Order: sequence, then C-alpha cells, then structure tokens
Amino acid sequence: MNIELHIDRLVLEGLPLDWKEASRVQVAVQETLTRLFSERGMSERSSGVYESRMAPPVAFDANSSSRALGRQIAHAIHGSLAGSGKGGEK
Repeated sequence: MNIELHIDRLVLEGLPLDWKEASRVQVAVQETLTRLFSERGMSERSSGVYESRMAPPVAFDANSSSRALGRQIAHAIHGSLAGSGKGGEK
C-alpha cells in the first residue's frame, strides 16, 4: 500500500519555540510518521482523501525536548488518520 501524506500547515500555538526547535519538531514529526505508517499502516475504512483533519490535542511538558514533542504530534496525527481514533503514543 502506498501512503501519501501532505501537511500544509502544522499550528503550534503558544509554544516558546525558536526556529531551530521548530525545525527539530518538524524533522521528528516526519521521521515518526514515516516509521508509524511503515510499521502500522492504515485501516481500509480510514483511507481516502481528507481536505482537513483534526488530531487530538498534545500535552506539552516544558521539560520535553523538541524531538519528543514532534514524536507526540506524529502519534496524534497517525492515530487520527490510521483509524484508531485515539492518536496517543502506544
């Protein structure tokens, strides 16, 4: 199965991230989504084209690294798209 995912915009409101940290979040999201879709894929009933999709909220811990935040975001995105509906890290 081929999966193509295009994220136009990822909004991280209220987070004190400079451009370096934001880049680390982006890389972690990309790497983690690639791994998750490779390992777990998607359910057939959740595949398709979505104009817009909302992932569940991610709790930000001020002590978490940018990469950890990116991994949490990726798990939320994968969960909302892959059919689990939960989004959390497993």
